[in-house]
Amino acid sequence: MSRISNNVLYFLLLFLGMNTGCVQEETPVPVPPASKEQEMVTLYFRDASSAATRALNDSIESVVKDIDVLIFKSEYSQLKFSQHIAVSENDIRVVSGDYTKKEFTIIVPKDFDYYRYVIIANAHSEVDGYIKQASPAGQLKDDLLRNIISENTGLWNTTPGSSGFKLIPMWGESEGVRTTSQLDKNEIKLYRSLARVDVKVDESVAFDLKEIYVYNRPSRGRIAPDIAFWNDSQKRFTAPSLPANLGIVDKANNNNNVYNVNGKKFIQEIYLYETEEKSTQDYINATCLVLGGMYNGAMNYYRVDFAELSEASTGSPDSPSGEWWKEGPPSSGTGSGGMVGAGDIYHPLVRNYHYEIAIVAVKGAGSNNRDNAVRSINTQLVSEFLTWDNNNQNVIIDNTPYTLTVDPSTADLSQQNATKLITLTTSYPNPKWTLGEPSVDWFKCSLDAANNKVTVSLNTSVTLPASGSEGYFRINLIGNDGKHKVGQQIKVTYK
Repeated sequence: MSRISNNVLYFLLLFLGMNTGCVQEETPVPVPPASKEQEMVTLYFRDASSAATRALNDSIESVVKDIDVLIFKSEYSQLKFSQHIAVSENDIRVVSGDYTKKEFTIIVPKDFDYYRYVIIANAHSEVDGYIKQASPAGQLKDDLLRNIISENTGLWNTTPGSSGFKLIPMWGESEGVRTTSQLDKNEIKLYRSLARVDVKVDESVAFDLKEIYVYNRPSRGRIAPDIAFWNDSQKRFTAPSLPANLGIVDKANNNNNVYNVNGKKFIQEIYLYETEEKSTQDYINATCLVLGGMYNGAMNYYRVDFAELSEASTGSPDSPSGEWWKEGPPSSGTGSGGMVGAGDIYHPLVRNYHYEIAIVAVKGAGSNNRDNAVRSINTQLVSEFLTWDNNNQNVIIDNTPYTLTVDPSTADLSQQNATKLITLTTSYPNPKWTLGEPSVDWFKCSLDAANNKVTVSLNTSVTLPASGSEGYFRINLIGNDGKHKVGQQIKVTYK
Protein backbone atom coordinates (compact mmCIF):
# COMPACT_ATOMS: atom_id res chain seq x y z
CA MET A 1 0.00 0.00 0.00
CA SER A 2 1.35 3.42 -0.88
CA ARG A 3 1.95 5.84 1.91
CA ILE A 4 -0.15 9.07 1.93
CA SER A 5 1.18 12.25 3.48
CA ASN A 6 0.14 15.88 3.42
CA ASN A 7 1.37 18.40 0.93
CA VAL A 8 1.19 22.10 1.73
CA LEU A 9 0.43 24.18 -1.35
CA TYR A 10 1.59 27.74 -0.97
CA PHE A 11 -0.38 29.96 -3.35
CA LEU A 12 0.77 33.40 -4.48
CA LEU A 13 -1.68 35.88 -6.02
CA LEU A 14 0.06 38.48 -8.14
CA PHE A 15 -2.14 41.44 -9.04
CA LEU A 16 -1.00 43.79 -11.79
CA GLY A 17 -2.97 46.86 -10.68
CA MET A 18 -2.22 50.41 -11.70
CA ASN A 19 -3.70 51.82 -8.50
CA THR A 20 -3.17 49.48 -5.58
CA GLY A 21 -3.00 52.10 -2.86
CA CYS A 22 -6.64 51.72 -1.84
CA VAL A 23 -6.36 48.01 -1.03
CA GLN A 24 -7.06 47.60 2.66
CA GLU A 25 -3.99 46.75 4.73
CA GLU A 26 -4.08 43.33 6.33
CA THR A 27 -2.36 41.98 9.44
CA PRO A 28 0.40 39.62 8.25
CA VAL A 29 -0.11 35.98 9.17
CA PRO A 30 3.03 33.83 9.31
CA VAL A 31 3.25 30.98 6.84
CA PRO A 32 3.04 27.67 8.73
CA PRO A 33 6.28 25.71 8.57
CA ALA A 34 6.44 22.57 6.48
CA SER A 35 7.02 19.27 8.28
CA LYS A 36 9.27 16.51 6.99
CA GLU A 37 6.28 15.06 5.14
CA GLN A 38 5.15 18.39 3.71
CA GLU A 39 6.36 20.43 0.82
CA MET A 40 6.13 24.16 0.08
CA VAL A 41 4.92 24.77 -3.49
CA THR A 42 4.23 28.13 -5.15
CA LEU A 43 1.55 28.93 -7.73
CA TYR A 44 1.36 32.35 -9.39
CA PHE A 45 -1.96 34.06 -10.06
CA ARG A 46 -2.17 36.98 -12.44
CA ASP A 47 -5.15 39.24 -13.01
CA ALA A 48 -5.32 41.22 -16.27
CA SER A 49 -5.47 44.89 -15.25
CA SER A 50 -7.15 47.65 -17.22
CA ALA A 51 -7.08 51.43 -17.23
CA ALA A 52 -8.16 52.79 -13.85
CA THR A 53 -10.95 55.32 -13.78
CA ARG A 54 -13.83 56.32 -11.61
CA ALA A 55 -16.06 53.84 -9.75
CA LEU A 56 -14.82 50.29 -10.14
CA ASN A 57 -11.22 51.39 -10.51
CA ASP A 58 -8.46 48.98 -11.35
CA SER A 59 -7.56 47.94 -7.81
CA ILE A 60 -11.23 47.28 -6.93
CA GLU A 61 -11.76 45.53 -10.27
CA SER A 62 -8.92 43.18 -9.31
CA VAL A 63 -9.75 42.61 -5.63
CA VAL A 64 -10.13 39.03 -4.40
CA LYS A 65 -12.05 38.65 -1.13
CA ASP A 66 -12.39 34.88 -1.08
CA ILE A 67 -11.01 31.90 -2.98
CA ASP A 68 -12.49 28.48 -3.70
CA VAL A 69 -10.09 25.79 -4.87
CA LEU A 70 -11.70 22.89 -6.74
CA ILE A 71 -9.35 19.94 -7.19
CA PHE A 72 -9.95 17.40 -9.95
CA LYS A 73 -8.14 14.09 -10.19
CA SER A 74 -7.18 12.60 -13.54
CA GLU A 75 -8.62 9.11 -14.00
CA TYR A 76 -8.36 7.40 -17.39
CA SER A 77 -8.14 10.72 -19.26
CA GLN A 78 -11.09 12.17 -17.35
CA LEU A 79 -10.95 14.88 -14.69
CA LYS A 80 -13.16 13.98 -11.72
CA PHE A 81 -13.97 16.12 -8.71
CA SER A 82 -11.86 15.25 -5.69
CA GLN A 83 -11.81 18.08 -3.16
CA HIS A 84 -13.14 21.57 -2.39
CA ILE A 85 -11.15 23.95 -0.22
CA ALA A 86 -12.50 27.38 0.74
CA VAL A 87 -10.05 30.17 1.59
CA SER A 88 -11.41 33.20 3.45
CA GLU A 89 -10.19 36.77 3.27
CA ASN A 90 -8.50 36.36 6.66
CA ASP A 91 -6.36 33.53 5.28
CA ILE A 92 -5.01 35.57 2.37
CA ARG A 93 -1.71 37.23 3.25
CA VAL A 94 0.27 40.10 1.76
CA VAL A 95 3.71 39.02 0.57
CA SER A 96 6.64 40.97 2.02
CA GLY A 97 4.67 44.21 2.29
CA ASP A 98 3.95 44.27 -1.46
CA TYR A 99 0.20 44.78 -1.80
CA THR A 100 0.28 43.67 -5.42
CA LYS A 101 1.13 40.15 -4.23
CA LYS A 102 -0.86 37.89 -1.92
CA GLU A 103 -0.58 34.31 -0.74
CA PHE A 104 -2.47 31.60 1.07
CA THR A 105 -1.79 28.06 2.20
CA ILE A 106 -3.90 24.91 1.86
CA ILE A 107 -3.27 21.26 2.70
CA VAL A 108 -4.00 18.51 0.19
CA PRO A 109 -3.14 14.81 -0.04
CA LYS A 110 0.24 14.06 -1.57
CA ASP A 111 0.44 11.27 -4.11
CA PHE A 112 1.72 10.70 -7.62
CA ASP A 113 -1.54 11.06 -9.56
CA TYR A 114 -2.27 13.99 -11.82
CA TYR A 115 -4.57 16.77 -10.62
CA ARG A 116 -5.97 19.98 -11.99
CA TYR A 117 -6.64 22.97 -9.76
CA VAL A 118 -9.55 25.28 -10.61
CA ILE A 119 -9.55 28.63 -8.81
CA ILE A 120 -12.81 30.59 -8.36
CA ALA A 121 -12.61 34.06 -6.80
CA ASN A 122 -15.37 36.21 -5.28
CA ALA A 123 -18.08 33.56 -5.66
CA HIS A 124 -17.92 31.47 -2.49
CA SER A 125 -21.69 31.35 -1.95
CA GLU A 126 -22.26 30.06 -5.48
CA VAL A 127 -19.51 27.43 -5.27
CA ASP A 128 -20.30 26.30 -1.74
CA GLY A 129 -24.02 26.21 -2.46
CA TYR A 130 -23.61 23.85 -5.39
CA ILE A 131 -21.10 21.59 -3.61
CA LYS A 132 -23.44 21.17 -0.62
CA GLN A 133 -26.54 20.70 -2.76
CA ALA A 134 -25.10 18.29 -5.34
CA SER A 135 -22.46 16.35 -3.35
CA PRO A 136 -20.54 16.02 -6.63
CA ALA A 137 -17.82 13.51 -5.62
CA GLY A 138 -16.41 12.03 -8.82
CA GLN A 139 -18.35 14.44 -11.08
CA LEU A 140 -16.60 15.37 -14.32
CA LYS A 141 -14.96 18.79 -14.25
CA ASP A 142 -16.93 20.32 -17.13
CA ASP A 143 -20.24 19.03 -15.76
CA LEU A 144 -19.53 20.48 -12.33
CA LEU A 145 -18.32 23.87 -13.52
CA ARG A 146 -21.29 24.49 -15.83
CA ASN A 147 -23.54 24.27 -12.77
CA ILE A 148 -21.82 27.07 -10.84
CA ILE A 149 -23.93 30.07 -11.81
CA SER A 150 -23.81 33.72 -10.77
CA GLU A 151 -27.13 35.58 -10.61
CA ASN A 152 -27.82 39.31 -10.46
CA THR A 153 -31.23 40.62 -11.46
CA GLY A 154 -30.37 44.29 -10.97
CA LEU A 155 -27.57 46.43 -12.33
CA TRP A 156 -24.10 45.39 -11.18
CA ASN A 157 -23.35 47.59 -8.17
CA THR A 158 -19.92 49.19 -8.69
CA THR A 159 -19.89 51.50 -5.66
CA PRO A 160 -17.59 50.15 -2.92
CA GLY A 161 -19.11 50.35 0.56
CA SER A 162 -22.68 50.67 -0.67
CA SER A 163 -25.44 48.17 -0.03
CA GLY A 164 -25.33 45.41 -2.61
CA PHE A 165 -21.80 46.14 -3.84
CA LYS A 166 -20.52 43.09 -5.75
CA LEU A 167 -16.97 42.17 -6.57
CA ILE A 168 -16.39 40.59 -9.96
CA PRO A 169 -16.22 36.77 -9.99
CA MET A 170 -13.10 35.32 -11.59
CA TRP A 171 -11.85 31.97 -12.85
CA GLY A 172 -8.50 30.34 -13.54
CA GLU A 173 -7.08 26.84 -13.64
CA SER A 174 -3.80 24.96 -13.76
CA GLU A 175 -2.52 22.46 -16.23
CA GLY A 176 -2.62 18.82 -15.21
CA VAL A 177 0.12 18.46 -12.56
CA ARG A 178 1.15 16.10 -9.80
CA THR A 179 1.02 17.39 -6.22
CA THR A 180 4.77 17.86 -6.27
CA SER A 181 7.17 20.67 -7.08
CA GLN A 182 5.78 20.65 -10.63
CA LEU A 183 3.26 23.14 -9.29
CA ASP A 184 6.07 25.52 -8.54
CA LYS A 185 6.46 26.20 -12.28
CA ASN A 186 2.76 26.45 -13.03
CA GLU A 187 1.29 29.93 -13.48
CA ILE A 188 -2.45 30.49 -13.23
CA LYS A 189 -4.06 33.69 -14.43
CA LEU A 190 -7.44 34.84 -13.14
CA TYR A 191 -9.97 36.04 -15.73
CA ARG A 192 -13.10 38.05 -15.03
CA SER A 193 -16.42 36.31 -15.66
CA LEU A 194 -18.13 39.53 -16.83
CA ALA A 195 -17.83 41.78 -19.87
CA ARG A 196 -17.30 45.51 -19.40
CA VAL A 197 -19.04 48.18 -21.48
CA ASP A 198 -17.96 51.83 -21.67
CA VAL A 199 -19.77 54.66 -23.43
CA LYS A 200 -17.93 57.76 -24.64
CA VAL A 201 -19.14 60.79 -26.56
CA ASP A 202 -16.58 62.73 -28.60
CA GLU A 203 -16.09 66.20 -27.14
CA SER A 204 -17.04 67.72 -30.49
CA VAL A 205 -20.52 66.13 -30.45
CA ALA A 206 -23.40 68.26 -29.13
CA PHE A 207 -24.92 65.48 -27.07
CA ASP A 208 -24.67 65.03 -23.30
CA LEU A 209 -25.47 61.67 -21.73
CA LYS A 210 -28.12 61.62 -19.00
CA GLU A 211 -29.44 58.04 -18.89
CA ILE A 212 -28.28 54.62 -20.07
CA TYR A 213 -30.57 51.57 -20.15
CA VAL A 214 -29.47 48.01 -20.90
CA TYR A 215 -32.21 46.03 -22.63
CA ASN A 216 -32.45 42.25 -22.99
CA ARG A 217 -29.82 41.90 -20.29
CA PRO A 218 -28.96 38.42 -18.91
CA SER A 219 -29.38 38.09 -15.15
CA ARG A 220 -27.44 34.80 -15.01
CA GLY A 221 -23.95 33.80 -16.12
CA ARG A 222 -21.48 30.98 -15.81
CA ILE A 223 -18.52 31.72 -13.53
CA ALA A 224 -16.20 29.23 -15.23
CA PRO A 225 -16.17 29.10 -19.04
CA ASP A 226 -16.82 26.22 -21.36
CA ILE A 227 -13.27 25.07 -22.03
CA ALA A 228 -14.21 24.56 -25.70
CA PHE A 229 -14.39 28.36 -26.01
CA TRP A 230 -10.96 28.96 -24.48
CA ASN A 231 -7.98 29.31 -26.82
CA ASP A 232 -5.12 28.26 -24.57
CA SER A 233 -2.33 29.16 -26.98
CA GLN A 234 -3.63 32.73 -27.38
CA LYS A 235 -4.98 32.94 -23.80
CA ARG A 236 -8.35 34.33 -24.79
CA PHE A 237 -12.03 33.44 -25.00
CA THR A 238 -13.45 32.82 -28.45
CA ALA A 239 -17.22 32.70 -27.71
CA PRO A 240 -19.59 33.18 -24.79
CA SER A 241 -20.16 30.33 -22.30
CA LEU A 242 -23.87 30.50 -21.55
CA PRO A 243 -26.02 28.84 -18.89
CA ALA A 244 -29.12 26.95 -19.99
CA ASN A 245 -31.30 29.80 -18.70
CA LEU A 246 -30.02 33.34 -19.24
CA GLY A 247 -32.82 34.94 -17.19
CA ILE A 248 -33.23 37.81 -19.66
CA VAL A 249 -34.36 41.09 -18.12
CA ASP A 250 -36.43 42.71 -20.89
CA LYS A 251 -37.91 46.17 -21.15
CA ALA A 252 -41.01 45.18 -19.17
CA ASN A 253 -38.83 44.57 -16.13
CA ASN A 254 -36.37 47.34 -16.82
CA ASN A 255 -38.20 50.40 -15.47
CA ASN A 256 -35.91 50.99 -12.50
CA ASN A 257 -32.70 49.72 -14.04
CA VAL A 258 -31.20 52.97 -15.27
CA TYR A 259 -27.67 54.30 -15.08
CA ASN A 260 -27.73 58.02 -14.34
CA VAL A 261 -25.02 59.90 -16.21
CA ASN A 262 -24.01 63.53 -16.49
CA GLY A 263 -21.51 64.34 -19.21
CA LYS A 264 -19.65 62.80 -22.09
CA LYS A 265 -18.50 59.46 -20.74
CA PHE A 266 -19.51 56.53 -18.58
CA ILE A 267 -16.48 54.40 -17.75
CA GLN A 268 -16.09 51.21 -15.67
CA GLU A 269 -19.70 51.24 -14.51
CA ILE A 270 -21.48 48.74 -16.79
CA TYR A 271 -20.61 45.07 -16.20
CA LEU A 272 -22.68 42.38 -17.90
CA TYR A 273 -22.91 38.62 -18.08
CA GLU A 274 -22.09 37.07 -21.43
CA THR A 275 -24.80 37.31 -24.08
CA GLU A 276 -25.87 35.13 -26.98
CA GLU A 277 -25.33 36.07 -30.60
CA LYS A 278 -28.50 37.16 -32.39
CA SER A 279 -29.40 36.88 -36.06
CA THR A 280 -30.49 39.91 -38.05
CA GLN A 281 -34.03 38.50 -38.01
CA ASP A 282 -34.04 38.51 -34.20
CA TYR A 283 -32.23 41.83 -33.67
CA ILE A 284 -35.10 43.21 -31.55
CA ASN A 285 -34.16 40.73 -28.80
CA ALA A 286 -30.41 41.42 -28.92
CA THR A 287 -28.79 42.89 -25.83
CA CYS A 288 -28.48 46.62 -26.51
CA LEU A 289 -28.19 50.05 -24.92
CA VAL A 290 -30.65 52.90 -25.04
CA LEU A 291 -28.89 56.21 -24.55
CA GLY A 292 -30.87 59.17 -23.28
CA GLY A 293 -29.36 62.63 -23.44
CA MET A 294 -29.73 66.28 -24.24
CA TYR A 295 -29.73 67.22 -27.90
CA ASN A 296 -30.87 70.63 -29.12
CA GLY A 297 -32.16 71.44 -25.65
CA ALA A 298 -34.43 68.39 -25.30
CA MET A 299 -34.16 64.78 -24.11
CA ASN A 300 -33.71 62.31 -26.96
CA TYR A 301 -33.32 58.52 -26.87
CA TYR A 302 -31.28 56.36 -29.24
CA ARG A 303 -30.84 52.59 -29.48
CA VAL A 304 -27.22 51.47 -29.81
CA ASP A 305 -26.42 47.84 -30.60
CA PHE A 306 -23.23 45.88 -30.09
CA ALA A 307 -23.16 45.52 -33.82
CA GLU A 308 -21.66 46.55 -37.10
CA LEU A 309 -24.44 47.67 -39.39
CA SER A 310 -24.28 47.95 -43.15
CA GLU A 311 -24.63 51.19 -45.07
CA ALA A 312 -27.89 49.87 -46.50
CA SER A 313 -29.50 49.78 -43.06
CA THR A 314 -32.19 52.43 -42.71
CA GLY A 315 -35.07 52.87 -40.29
CA SER A 316 -37.36 55.01 -38.20
CA PRO A 317 -36.57 56.56 -34.84
CA ASP A 318 -40.18 56.37 -33.66
CA SER A 319 -41.93 53.92 -35.98
CA PRO A 320 -40.66 50.33 -36.14
CA SER A 321 -43.02 49.68 -39.03
CA GLY A 322 -40.86 52.03 -41.07
CA GLU A 323 -43.25 54.75 -42.30
CA TRP A 324 -40.57 57.39 -41.80
CA TRP A 325 -37.27 56.41 -43.42
CA LYS A 326 -34.00 58.13 -42.89
CA GLU A 327 -30.73 57.93 -44.74
CA GLY A 328 -28.33 55.29 -43.39
CA PRO A 329 -24.96 56.09 -41.84
CA PRO A 330 -21.92 57.25 -43.79
CA SER A 331 -19.26 54.65 -44.47
CA SER A 332 -17.15 56.02 -41.63
CA GLY A 333 -19.84 55.11 -39.07
CA THR A 334 -19.99 51.43 -38.14
CA GLY A 335 -22.54 51.45 -35.35
CA SER A 336 -25.62 53.28 -36.54
CA GLY A 337 -28.14 52.37 -39.14
CA GLY A 338 -31.79 51.71 -39.67
CA MET A 339 -33.62 48.76 -41.12
CA VAL A 340 -31.65 45.56 -40.53
CA GLY A 341 -29.55 44.59 -43.56
CA ALA A 342 -28.09 41.29 -44.69
CA GLY A 343 -24.57 42.52 -43.92
CA ASP A 344 -25.31 43.47 -40.31
CA ILE A 345 -23.41 41.65 -37.56
CA TYR A 346 -24.81 41.48 -34.01
CA HIS A 347 -22.01 40.49 -31.67
CA PRO A 348 -22.34 38.54 -28.42
CA LEU A 349 -20.63 39.95 -25.32
CA VAL A 350 -17.79 37.72 -24.13
CA ARG A 351 -16.29 37.54 -20.64
CA ASN A 352 -13.19 39.57 -19.78
CA TYR A 353 -13.58 41.68 -22.93
CA HIS A 354 -13.92 45.46 -22.82
CA TYR A 355 -16.44 46.93 -25.26
CA GLU A 356 -16.52 50.62 -26.09
CA ILE A 357 -19.35 52.52 -27.72
CA ALA A 358 -17.88 55.73 -29.14
CA ILE A 359 -20.45 58.35 -30.20
CA VAL A 360 -18.88 60.32 -33.06
CA ALA A 361 -21.86 62.29 -34.44
CA VAL A 362 -25.54 63.08 -33.92
CA LYS A 363 -27.38 63.85 -37.16
CA GLY A 364 -30.80 64.63 -35.73
CA ALA A 365 -33.42 64.07 -33.07
CA GLY A 366 -33.98 60.58 -31.74
CA SER A 367 -37.02 59.00 -30.14
CA ASN A 368 -39.07 60.87 -27.54
CA ASN A 369 -38.95 57.96 -25.08
CA ARG A 370 -36.84 54.88 -24.48
CA ASP A 371 -39.57 52.36 -25.32
CA ASN A 372 -39.90 53.76 -28.83
CA ALA A 373 -36.12 53.87 -29.16
CA VAL A 374 -35.57 50.21 -28.28
CA ARG A 375 -38.12 49.04 -30.86
CA SER A 376 -36.33 50.69 -33.77
CA ILE A 377 -32.89 50.89 -35.32
CA ASN A 378 -31.24 54.22 -34.59
CA THR A 379 -30.42 56.32 -37.66
CA GLN A 380 -29.53 59.65 -36.12
CA LEU A 381 -26.74 58.86 -33.69
CA VAL A 382 -23.52 57.62 -35.33
CA SER A 383 -21.39 55.36 -33.15
CA GLU A 384 -18.34 53.17 -33.48
CA PHE A 385 -18.24 49.75 -31.84
CA LEU A 386 -14.77 48.95 -30.48
CA THR A 387 -13.68 45.70 -28.85
CA TRP A 388 -10.71 45.31 -26.52
CA ASP A 389 -9.39 42.01 -25.23
CA ASN A 390 -8.68 42.34 -21.49
CA ASN A 391 -7.16 38.86 -21.50
CA ASN A 392 -3.93 40.28 -22.88
CA GLN A 393 -4.72 44.02 -22.97
CA ASN A 394 -4.57 44.00 -26.76
CA VAL A 395 -6.88 45.29 -29.44
CA ILE A 396 -9.16 42.77 -31.15
CA ILE A 397 -9.57 43.07 -34.91
CA ASP A 398 -11.26 40.36 -36.97
CA ASN A 399 -11.63 38.37 -33.73
CA THR A 400 -7.85 38.10 -33.40
CA PRO A 401 -5.68 39.98 -30.88
CA TYR A 402 -3.34 42.63 -32.25
CA THR A 403 -1.72 45.57 -30.54
CA LEU A 404 -2.24 49.21 -31.48
CA THR A 405 -0.16 52.05 -30.06
CA VAL A 406 -0.58 55.75 -30.88
CA ASP A 407 2.37 57.85 -29.69
CA PRO A 408 1.77 60.52 -28.55
CA SER A 409 -1.99 60.37 -27.96
CA THR A 410 -2.30 64.18 -27.70
CA ALA A 411 -0.86 67.05 -29.76
CA ASP A 412 0.07 70.53 -28.49
CA LEU A 413 0.47 73.15 -31.22
CA SER A 414 1.63 76.76 -31.12
CA GLN A 415 3.01 79.32 -33.54
CA GLN A 416 6.50 78.28 -32.45
CA ASN A 417 5.71 74.55 -32.75
CA ALA A 418 3.20 74.42 -35.57
CA THR A 419 3.44 70.69 -36.38
CA LYS A 420 3.34 67.44 -34.42
CA LEU A 421 4.28 63.99 -35.68
CA ILE A 422 2.31 60.99 -34.39
CA THR A 423 3.67 57.46 -34.83
CA LEU A 424 1.30 54.51 -35.28
CA THR A 425 2.50 51.05 -34.26
CA THR A 426 0.52 47.86 -34.76
CA SER A 427 1.12 44.13 -35.09
CA TYR A 428 -1.81 43.94 -37.52
CA PRO A 429 -0.59 42.81 -40.98
CA ASN A 430 -0.92 45.36 -43.81
CA PRO A 431 -2.87 47.90 -41.76
CA LYS A 432 -5.35 50.25 -43.42
CA TRP A 433 -5.56 53.66 -41.74
CA THR A 434 -8.19 56.37 -42.02
CA LEU A 435 -8.45 59.78 -40.38
CA GLY A 436 -11.62 61.37 -39.06
CA GLU A 437 -12.39 64.99 -39.85
CA PRO A 438 -11.01 67.53 -37.33
CA SER A 439 -13.69 68.95 -35.04
CA VAL A 440 -12.39 72.51 -35.62
CA ASP A 441 -10.86 74.32 -38.60
CA TRP A 442 -7.68 75.72 -37.02
CA PHE A 443 -5.66 72.53 -37.44
CA LYS A 444 -5.37 69.90 -40.15
CA CYS A 445 -3.92 66.42 -40.28
CA SER A 446 -2.35 64.31 -43.00
CA LEU A 447 -1.65 60.59 -43.19
CA ASP A 448 1.55 58.92 -44.36
CA ALA A 449 0.13 55.40 -44.55
CA ALA A 450 3.28 53.85 -45.96
CA ASN A 451 5.27 54.86 -42.90
CA ASN A 452 2.44 54.71 -40.33
CA LYS A 453 2.73 58.41 -39.50
CA VAL A 454 0.23 61.23 -38.99
CA THR A 455 1.22 64.89 -39.12
CA VAL A 456 -0.91 67.43 -37.24
CA SER A 457 -0.33 71.08 -38.12
CA LEU A 458 -1.84 74.51 -37.69
CA ASN A 459 -4.10 75.72 -40.49
CA THR A 460 -2.58 79.13 -41.20
CA SER A 461 -5.32 80.02 -43.69
CA VAL A 462 -7.84 80.65 -40.88
CA THR A 463 -7.83 82.80 -37.75
CA LEU A 464 -6.06 80.97 -34.95
CA PRO A 465 -8.04 80.41 -31.73
CA ALA A 466 -7.43 81.63 -28.21
CA SER A 467 -4.73 79.94 -26.17
CA GLY A 468 -6.02 76.79 -24.49
CA SER A 469 -8.54 75.97 -27.24
CA GLU A 470 -9.03 72.25 -27.95
CA GLY A 471 -10.09 70.16 -30.91
CA TYR A 472 -10.27 66.47 -31.74
CA PHE A 473 -9.87 63.96 -34.53
CA ARG A 474 -9.76 60.16 -34.75
CA ILE A 475 -7.17 57.77 -36.12
CA ASN A 476 -8.83 54.53 -37.23
CA LEU A 477 -7.40 51.12 -38.08
CA ILE A 478 -9.71 49.14 -40.37
CA GLY A 479 -9.86 45.32 -40.38
CA ASN A 480 -9.48 43.25 -43.53
CA ASP A 481 -13.25 42.80 -43.80
CA GLY A 482 -13.68 46.58 -44.02
CA LYS A 483 -16.01 46.65 -40.99
CA HIS A 484 -14.09 45.84 -37.83
CA LYS A 485 -12.57 49.07 -36.64
CA VAL A 486 -10.50 50.23 -33.71
CA GLY A 487 -9.39 53.77 -33.18
CA GLN A 488 -7.91 56.43 -30.98
CA GLN A 489 -9.29 59.90 -30.41
CA ILE A 490 -6.54 62.53 -30.47
CA LYS A 491 -6.89 65.78 -28.55
CA VAL A 492 -5.20 68.80 -30.11
CA THR A 493 -4.54 71.87 -27.94
CA TYR A 494 -3.50 75.34 -29.11
CA LYS A 495 -1.00 76.79 -26.66
